Amino acid sequence: MQAGLLDKTITILYKRETQNKYGEQNVTYGQTEADQYKTRARVIQVSGNRTDQNNETFYTYIKRFEVRRYVPINEYDYILYNEKKYRILNIDDSNTSLQNKVIDTELVNE
Repeated sequence: MQAGLLDKTITILYKRETQNKYGEQNVTYGQTEADQYKTRARVIQVSGNRTDQNNETFYTYIKRFEVRRYVPINEYDYILYNEKKYRILNIDDSNTSLQNKVIDTELVNE
């Protein structure tokens, strides 16, 4: 992998599950500095589509992020890029010769 291709900064928001005093499970993403990881990435626009969800028009963007192989990430985390959250669909780190991970994501409708 060429280091010059990693020209965008992304933030990985780790999933944290907490339990309140009533026993209810709460899920948060990246609320503290310890729950975030900033790294450089190559961002590739894969596709986009317009859909109608709950009587509103939403643009579903599919992006591919390429990061270094040592970046700690799993399928339950989110990626924050340009102040938008992306849900991870697939992580491919099978190509050991390039030393990278390829992460396919979709835009989260919030």
